[in-house]
Amino acid sequence: VDSYEKNIPEQYSYATHQKQLAASINILGQHAVGPYQQSYIQQLEKECEKIWKNGRQSCEVRSLTGKQCIYPLHDSTTTKMEPDKDIKHRKSRQNKIIPQKRAHSSNYWYVNACNCGESMAKRADPFDIKIANYIFYQMLERKCCGKLTHISFPVSTDNNINEEQSIDEHDMEIEEINTTSTNKNNLDTPNGATDDQGIDGEIAPKLANSELPLYFPCSCGQRSGKTVFAQLMRIYVASPTDSDIRIVLRPFIQPGSDHRLVFYSGFGQGISLPPNGLWCLRLPFIYGTENEVVYPPTDPKIPNSEDTVEKSGRAIDASLNASDAVLDC
Repeated sequence: VDSYEKNIPEQYSYATHQKQLAASINILGQHAVGPYQQSYIQQLEKECEKIWKNGRQSCEVRSLTGKQCIYPLHDSTTTKMEPDKDIKHRKSRQNKIIPQKRAHSSNYWYVNACNCGESMAKRADPFDIKIANYIFYQMLERKCCGKLTHISFPVSTDNNINEEQSIDEHDMEIEEINTTSTNKNNLDTPNGATDDQGIDGEIAPKLANSELPLYFPCSCGQRSGKTVFAQLMRIYVASPTDSDIRIVLRPFIQPGSDHRLVFYSGFGQGISLPPNGLWCLRLPFIYGTENEVVYPPTDPKIPNSEDTVEKSGRAIDASLNASDAVLDC
């Protein structure tokens, strides 16, 4: 048991538990031989598991961006915190550890913009997809773009990852904004840089002449020496005053290398935009289904080929194509 507890942190994961247990069993095997060796190993396994489960387990839930919760094992069914005295009382009464009730946290924060891209706010690393893609933006709408014209999205009920996925109405937002805006595409970074801030001039032409990358390296991380990437979050489309020309928005997004997982708006015929307006399509912050979440890449590549774009995610067919009566986006 002493070898198991050597150099382990206050809280640790199942993987660490298994690693320490294997090392302890190896040491025991060198000293305990004979017909009772297996019995000693089983006893050691029980003792080590008892130590680990006596308040030493770490929470192993990961956020929707792939970061692990920093807390010990806890009950996340409510965000209400229990007073320490109540936990100690129940522990002494039942002679076992009762996990504290608290929300998950990776202790990581983002600065993101609202639906239209005008307002900024700090947000915790999300563990819930509705909070990530809907509630955060709803909170900002009260202060900024809540009065703008919105187009509602249909609700998706298809969870088969072998087919295209419809983005739920809570995940994506489209609204008409001030026509004086000159933005075309909008990228967000974790520290709050938006639009084309921090994007190298040599990289910008590649954005306009290829399928839009979903994630893009940003120079705002050069000072720290860390890889910081921007995520495509908004596409701005200006509809002409001529009512005979119709703008139809048909976004298709492949968030990773899996070609089976492609998200679309849920509108079978696309989103037809009213004339004479500037519209903002806000994309999801997190891409996922009930079955899986597509984590953002940790090392996004400059999209100099179709292969590198596909590996880090892309917005497929996101450019404007002109025809006599319809413009597809």
